[in-house]
Amino acid sequence: MSPFIPSLSENTQPLRSLLHKDVEWQWTKSHEKAFNKLKNLIHEDLTLRYFDPNIPSVIEVDSSLNGLGAVLLQNDAPVAFASKSLTETEKRYANIERELLAVVFG
Repeated sequence: MSPFIPSLSENTQPLRSLLHKDVEWQWTKSHEKAFNKLKNLIHEDLTLRYFDPNIPSVIEVDSSLNGLGAVLLQNDAPVAFASKSLTETEKRYANIERELLAVVFG
């Protein structure tokens, strides 16, 4: 779903935290909020464009403490989205290092 939903990794982080090996599974308001946000993102009418190799492309990236995101744009319209959760090591990177990691990932 990542190529079709912006910031998927960031928005599913609370839900994925329930899947860790030694975590007691307990549904909280933050999980409910993340679940509802994910449902809204899936339901959102966001149309991706076909990639045209003859049109200039732009990659926009962003990073947070938990994940990376990227979008490929042509004529200011999204062609693809990408997102990734950060490993524990990557979470300790400086912000500028996480931004560069997003460029490499994107």
